[in-house]
Amino acid sequence: MNDTPDTKRDDERPIRERLRADTAESHNRIDRRLGALDLGTVDGLSRLLGAHHLVQARLDPLCDPDPRPGFVEALGRDLQALGRPVPVWRDPPDTTGLHPLGYRYVVTGSQMGARLLHRDWSRATDPHVRAAGAWMEANRQSRAWPELLGRLRGLVLSPGEADHVVTSADRVFRIYDRAATELGVDAAS
Repeated sequence: MNDTPDTKRDDERPIRERLRADTAESHNRIDRRLGALDLGTVDGLSRLLGAHHLVQARLDPLCDPDPRPGFVEALGRDLQALGRPVPVWRDPPDTTGLHPLGYRYVVTGSQMGARLLHRDWSRATDPHVRAAGAWMEANRQSRAWPELLGRLRGLVLSPGEADHVVTSADRVFRIYDRAATELGVDAAS
């Protein structure tokens, strides 16, 4: 392999750069699917919140300690405010072997998206939708994403562990995709 100043091997790229580049396809697919939901409706918002609940309730126990305490409970309260049951996996995904840092990258990174979603949600006129804002507000106030970025900035991982983090993050995006499918969210085009 011929390395030039502009080309780095995977094991030479910073982990955040690898995470962003190597999970882009899975990340974009789930963003398109969930981003197409109308958050001004009970159905659209409940599907978004339900997907997050399915994933986070299953995977939060992998994070020790959870950098976002109370998020799963906030999702449950919001679903209740919408008059919807908390979803349960019909076909639970395999979560064995996931690296907690890969999971944290995906879930705490969703805070940035949730801040944009908050804008759409806040325009809703349906009182049920407006009453379901605990998760949105928790995301706006959380510092987990900037704290994770600070941790990643100085993190030195072996090539094998870096690969594990990246493949784990990609698996988590795919688990979100499965959650969307379980909740009847149309597949991204």
